[in-house]
Amino acid sequence: MISKIKNNFKNFIKHYKSNFQIKNKTEIFPNQICNFSKIPTTIKDNFLFKISEICKKESIEKKAWDLSAKIFKDINMNINNLGEFYNINSEILLNYTADVIFLPWTHFKPSKYKDINFKVFYNEEYQYLQFKKIFDLNRSIIKYGYLPERFPTRQGGISGYFLTKGNKKVFYVVSGNHRVAVLSSLFPKKKIPVVFENIKNLKKRDIEDSILEKSRVHPEYFSYEGIANWPSVKSGFINKNCAKAIFLNYFK
Repeated sequence: MISKIKNNFKNFIKHYKSNFQIKNKTEIFPNQICNFSKIPTTIKDNFLFKISEICKKESIEKKAWDLSAKIFKDINMNINNLGEFYNINSEILLNYTADVIFLPWTHFKPSKYKDINFKVFYNEEYQYLQFKKIFDLNRSIIKYGYLPERFPTRQGGISGYFLTKGNKKVFYVVSGNHRVAVLSSLFPKKKIPVVFENIKNLKKRDIEDSILEKSRVHPEYFSYEGIANWPSVKSGFINKNCAKAIFLNYFK
């Protein structure tokens, strides 16, 4: 039995690695962005984009903040658990708070870590920090253009990966939420340069309890058609229907 389990796991890893076609970079359109942190949202509904629109028009920081503060008052995340967060009737997900990190295409089960960006729903100091990043980025890009080297990250630029369903694909941003918001506002019809996620640059908390911890490589995409092989489904934590429902939240 133990030997069989080990062989099954080896086949599981082999399946994932066979689908990993690592590339360095690509370009995306703003309307392909599907998230802010783990929160599913189109770029037009993304509060960072809305603040970017304000900062594009208002160069006085105090006035821009006063207008942006109203946006923060309008956003609300009065959701208690992961089931409500993903709008799924799942008894197992009811046991985890909404801010717990869980992406079924990478995780075997919900992480012990929480998404720090949920502070944006209730912490005014954190809200101002998000605004300030957007305001400063906006001013810099207007003045100098977009020079990725001016905004270094562990990954070397805006990073993430694709989620695909049939011929449609969206881009899940891992690093660079503020930059994609500003660039989408300033240059709505231009493609945004991005890099694919690199496992070597991720923190331990980003890969713990995930398939990435075992595979040591990061895919450039996760597909709807491959749901049966996702770690959360393969491990039996959730079923395929639940995984599908979570995935489709990012295709709006």
